[in-house]
Amino acid sequence: MINKDWYKTIVIEANKLARAGKSRRKSKMKDIETFGTELEPSNFITSYSDPETVGGEEQQLNKNTNYDFHQFTDLGSGIFTMCGRTLAKLPAGVYTVAIPQSGIPHYINKDIKSDEWLEFKDSAIQKVLNEIDKFWASQDKFKKYGVLHRRGYLLYGPPGSGKTVLIKQIMAKIISNDGLVFFCNSSPSLVVKGIEFYRKLEPNRPIVVVLEDIDAIIRYHGEEQILAYLDGEDSSDNIFTIASTNYPEKLDKRIVQRPRRFDKITKIGLPDENMRKYYFSKKLGLEDDELDKWVKATKNFSFAAMTEMLISVKCLDMDFEEARARIDGMLNSLPDSKEYEKDLKEACGQTCVLGFIN
Repeated sequence: MINKDWYKTIVIEANKLARAGKSRRKSKMKDIETFGTELEPSNFITSYSDPETVGGEEQQLNKNTNYDFHQFTDLGSGIFTMCGRTLAKLPAGVYTVAIPQSGIPHYINKDIKSDEWLEFKDSAIQKVLNEIDKFWASQDKFKKYGVLHRRGYLLYGPPGSGKTVLIKQIMAKIISNDGLVFFCNSSPSLVVKGIEFYRKLEPNRPIVVVLEDIDAIIRYHGEEQILAYLDGEDSSDNIFTIASTNYPEKLDKRIVQRPRRFDKITKIGLPDENMRKYYFSKKLGLEDDELDKWVKATKNFSFAAMTEMLISVKCLDMDFEEARARIDGMLNSLPDSKEYEKDLKEACGQTCVLGFIN
């Protein structure tokens, strides 16, 4: 249901601008159109008459817009208008949340792409996936004992260890079961409000909330916003929260030592020998000595580094040992400006001396 007062305010303000004079109309009309489309879906209003405020005159908004109307919406008090296509529920998928000036959330669908996924049996990754499957299947037990059907996992480990791959697998599974993913890529307060509104229409649908690099989210938006989401009771039923970090030591104990905020803290380490063997056998179809060569050469490699090794050798025809040495160097050393500071100082000194002589 659209708020009538909000709707009237847009049209009244637009009419005021339209009457402000020809000299201002051109520059302001674009603002009016942007204002309307940012607040609500673009195919929404064409005009509105309010005799008390605009003398009964009718001003048309967005004159040049091609509307695609499908049905009517009831604004209340006997007022109706045309609107675009409506849906009984959000399509299963990944969404971010934006809050325009109207205060009514926009749910923005995101296309999440990934490399081919592999299932690593008996790994930490597969264990987490199995535990989450069990959580979704246990809703009746949560209800029986009077506790909200929600759970939170925090994944930590070195960069490239597979945390993002695991999160994408969790997302894919919930979507395949007609669930939703809310991806927090800015302020957690947007996700809180988005879920609050969403639950008014679909109170029981399974939701996964993703807080990737939670330490960075806290750094930019503050710990209180994260806590407000984790502690929210009103709309947090039938929700699984998955967060990740490369730096667990940066998180306050209020985050990492408090069940029902995060119920399990799981380390996702670098791929062990069995995982590397499985990865290269599936990706490259290798066996015996050739497979052992790849497995031994990639010891302490992350999944990202293993993928780069595959790309370098198999896709770009680089020498095996040169590729391994280059990637190993990337993993074990960091670029540093000190490498060229001395050269810059010497160059500066020579320039100064030459300038003095001239």
